[in-house]
Amino acid sequence: MERVPLRKIGKIVKREVPIEPTEMYQTVGCKLYGLGVYGREIKKGHEIAAKKMYRIRENDLLINRIWAQKGSAGIVPKHLDGAVVTNDFPVVEFDLTKVFPPYIAWYVKYQDFWDECRSHSHGTSGRERLKPKELPNITFPLPPLNEQQRVAAILDRLMERIDEARRQREAAMEAIKVFKKTSAQEYLNKKDYPHKSIATLCDIISGGTPSKSNPDYWDGSIPWVRPKNMKNKEILDSDAHITENALKETNIKLLEPDTVLIVVRGMIMVHTVPSAVLKNRAVINQDMKGLVVNDSLLPEYLCACLWIYNDKLLSLVEKSGHGTRRLPTESLLNFTIPVPTLFEQRQLLANLSALNGKIKEIQHLQITSKNDLEDLIPSLLQKAFAGEL
Repeated sequence: MERVPLRKIGKIVKREVPIEPTEMYQTVGCKLYGLGVYGREIKKGHEIAAKKMYRIRENDLLINRIWAQKGSAGIVPKHLDGAVVTNDFPVVEFDLTKVFPPYIAWYVKYQDFWDECRSHSHGTSGRERLKPKELPNITFPLPPLNEQQRVAAILDRLMERIDEARRQREAAMEAIKVFKKTSAQEYLNKKDYPHKSIATLCDIISGGTPSKSNPDYWDGSIPWVRPKNMKNKEILDSDAHITENALKETNIKLLEPDTVLIVVRGMIMVHTVPSAVLKNRAVINQDMKGLVVNDSLLPEYLCACLWIYNDKLLSLVEKSGHGTRRLPTESLLNFTIPVPTLFEQRQLLANLSALNGKIKEIQHLQITSKNDLEDLIPSLLQKAFAGEL
């Protein structure tokens, strides 16, 4: 396919806009990898350091000369017509008798465009910039206008199918997660097991933070667990540790393995009340509680229940005056869970483990299909701009 230099199909334009302190200006940016032009802040003139900026119009090609080699470019959409940019964003106005802008919007997603921008960029590694004077020499594979329209329409339809496949994959994963939770709830509810409060099933232990100004208390061997560490259902270690001196000289308590940890304060509780089973000796901070189960309860079963009934726990979370979420200790102690025999608890945990195994298999298949979809896009673009669609 014939490659045409930019200077033959468009021109670099500079529509200067003097910045007035009281006027409002829509600013924009360009996403990497050809993902397009997007709106940023709407600013008053006095918030903009530059004395002048440049107007962009619908169907202009906008290029970020700092990141052009990573595909930071796109066609200006209708809703951003009239926005402004700095001189770090060269603006190209196409001859619309020769160029169909949606076709160019697809081309800037293609590796060949990024590579050519790199070849026209100069500077030290990591700070290469596209030279505006070289921009007119960048070439585009350009068939006749009607063929550009045909190719863009085909790519639009194919991308719609790919996006729909992505949405279906994400919906399937969400449905599986919901099924896991609801099926466990239904199983426990229909068995008519006795419900008992956390207060009758556990001893509760508070956490704390040794003085950070005392170096003798920190960088020891004892994990200090915080809400940010609660990313798995089992806690083995932490990214912060305290010393034996901190244990001896403060009232912070050492928790033994099989203690169930639960977050009781933090912004994560906007959507989740995390819990996990501790697998090694550790301490916790003041935003958490440790639950030590009695002989009628398996710690893994308690943790499973806290996740199965997480929505109910979440309904007990309160909002403090400064916006932080907290689960009152009294509410946690009064929270009830069904308590089957130890044998039945083990049976439920085995069933949940088997279901988790199936979910992981499906997740693996989903990741594989996601990668296949992602790999499909470059091959489609290669065919499109080689004239093979």
